[in-house]
Amino acid sequence: MLVVIHSPGHNGDQLFAQPFVKIFVESNPDINFKLMFACSQLLYKDIVNDNKNCTFFEGGHPAPWIIDKNNNNPQHELFHIFAVPYHYDSEKQIIYINMWRTLTSDNNIHCTYNGGDILDYIRNMINDIENMSGYRLEYNCNTNSHLLPKFPVLDDEKTTGIMEKVGSLINSFKNKKVILFYNLTYRSGDDGPHGGDFNSNFISDLKKDENTLLLLFRCDENHPTVLSLEKHFNLSPSEDGYNLIISAKIARLCNKVYMKQSGGSLFVVNDENINNNVKNTEYHFFGPPEAKQSLLRYNLNVIN
Repeated sequence: MLVVIHSPGHNGDQLFAQPFVKIFVESNPDINFKLMFACSQLLYKDIVNDNKNCTFFEGGHPAPWIIDKNNNNPQHELFHIFAVPYHYDSEKQIIYINMWRTLTSDNNIHCTYNGGDILDYIRNMINDIENMSGYRLEYNCNTNSHLLPKFPVLDDEKTTGIMEKVGSLINSFKNKKVILFYNLTYRSGDDGPHGGDFNSNFISDLKKDENTLLLLFRCDENHPTVLSLEKHFNLSPSEDGYNLIISAKIARLCNKVYMKQSGGSLFVVNDENINNNVKNTEYHFFGPPEAKQSLLRYNLNVIN
């Protein structure tokens, strides 16, 4: 029997699904799993490396994210089920579970933030799948503390070089506050009141403080204390989520982080940034109050 766990969701959806997938795979060591995600698949590297019963699905996702939309591939062998919450193919004895539908679309995005009733939903889903398939499945999780995403170990030369370069740069500005602003645009949602000229106006206000080193995701202007992660540290957008993982690591080195409710900025919600906040980094969130409350439940150091 095989379980295929997949998701057509965007970066934030893949991030918050990760701890659920990890628990599910580790709870069923005698069942084979294949993982297939439309983007940010790097988040799942260690789950595959640490579990002999788990591999990535060959051939990629039937609707991968390309910049700002899913690129549907009707010829893909799993295209017919990629939007279904969960499905059992009795002929092939394969169970398919769509993490985006089960966690985000059908249960409200805030369930993936706080881990509340979603545990009950997952257990009910597993009962349904067991009744359909006749197979016994386990999900060994009893507390919300298990639901914090964890980044994969990245100790390659490129990552080490980037982090050393960023650290050296920040140390060279030791008398300045270091601020990271996630000046990202939404890919699968609406900026709401923080769209339009919000980014440029906010950046102009931050630049007025001469005691600030400002890090931005993207910036075309030349300014002695404004740096672009993409230009200066070669952190270009990547579909595997590498740039978002490294950016969240960089956030830990900053005094303040300003972020909106975009999937990329929410990568700061991870085990490293929350449980090892050595610089006591302050997070300032531009988004709806209910989303802010969810971030606080994760114990992210949100100031306002």
